[in-house]
Amino acid sequence: MRAPGAPGVIQLTNDLPTVTFVITSFNYGRYLEQCIQSAVDQTHRSEVIVVDDGSTDESSDVLNAFGSDIVVINQNHEGQGAAINRGIAAATGDVILLLDSDDWMSTSRAELVAQEFANDSTVDWLVHNVSVLAEGRDDRWQALYTFGSADQLLTDLLQVGDTWATTSGLSFRKEFLEKLGPIPGDFNIYPDCYLLCSAILMGRATILDEALTFRRLHDSQASGQRRLDRNQAIRSINMKHQLSERVGNLASADPQLPRCLANRATWWQAKAGLQHTKCRRESTRREVVQGWARLVRAVLAEDMPRARKALMVLRDTGLVALPRREYPVIWWLMHYGRPRWLHSWTDRIAVSVPRTR
Repeated sequence: MRAPGAPGVIQLTNDLPTVTFVITSFNYGRYLEQCIQSAVDQTHRSEVIVVDDGSTDESSDVLNAFGSDIVVINQNHEGQGAAINRGIAAATGDVILLLDSDDWMSTSRAELVAQEFANDSTVDWLVHNVSVLAEGRDDRWQALYTFGSADQLLTDLLQVGDTWATTSGLSFRKEFLEKLGPIPGDFNIYPDCYLLCSAILMGRATILDEALTFRRLHDSQASGQRRLDRNQAIRSINMKHQLSERVGNLASADPQLPRCLANRATWWQAKAGLQHTKCRRESTRREVVQGWARLVRAVLAEDMPRARKALMVLRDTGLVALPRREYPVIWWLMHYGRPRWLHSWTDRIAVSVPRTR
């Protein structure tokens, strides 16, 4: 808890909940030692669970070197979502802190996060600031992801279907994660999106205005891939649709949540539905046109500048006119396959601006 009149100062007590770090890794052996060491060196004694998702690099040597300081769980290559599920199931801590294996932390992360949960028993989950460092690039690529308020998280979800939080900035009470249930198989890519959207709708969040983790940007990440992969594009499209359905179902079950989410009436839900329909082999042309019409209506109903509405309608009209087989390829190119010089320029803009809404 921040002391009145003393921004940035956190009052600590000795009665803190127990903490478990869940680290998931696949072929990130070159980063793994720094990541695990930052967990082992925490000022608040913590359980450290590392789930290896079938790595074939030097990861096993790195893990073995830590001996009894960590708990290692090996699985076949089933994806990050399955790895997180296994880590959560094995965790014994009251609070679970997630960490990607290519990131690392301040040694005070466990203590400060545990204190926030100790201060307020009604808090289900927490997000804190994250420092961002782009590997192999100059200081202009450094940035800080920050968050305005817990209420802003829901606003982000309403407006764009996502929020800026990253896996390594998330912490949850274990009992709340058990309430959310395991991450479905459709979310083995970007499982943090599933956790975030579910938590925003089902739990009470708090924001910790401290940069406690360091996120590393590099070309090996899924978001940094440039190789054209049609199947990966289809999986991403299906994941976005499943996320939209998850949000809609949760909103339908809670009358206090916005009805537009329950009715799948936001532009991003309509877009996810159209993309999914366009990729399904059994979809008819009529269904695609109906999905396009729903998207146009949703965009026009949004509170945004007319020029942006017009651009969105034109873009999606052009995409929906593409043959079904070519659609995932063009979708992938628009999201991940921009020329390197253009991707570098847009990424620089992304990491140069603080993520505060």
